[in-house]
Amino acid sequence: MNKLREDRKRHGTKRVQSKSFSERDSHRLEAVLEEALESAFGS
Repeated sequence: MNKLREDRKRHGTKRVQSKSFSERDSHRLEAVLEEALESAFGS
């Protein structure tokens, strides 16, 4: 019973970390895409 609670807690923190990491990653990806589009179309 106690072990199950520990696992759930660990999974919760991991999920939060991965979520924030993916959000940061998507923002960086958007910036890179915008740069590529600007250089490609010369705007």
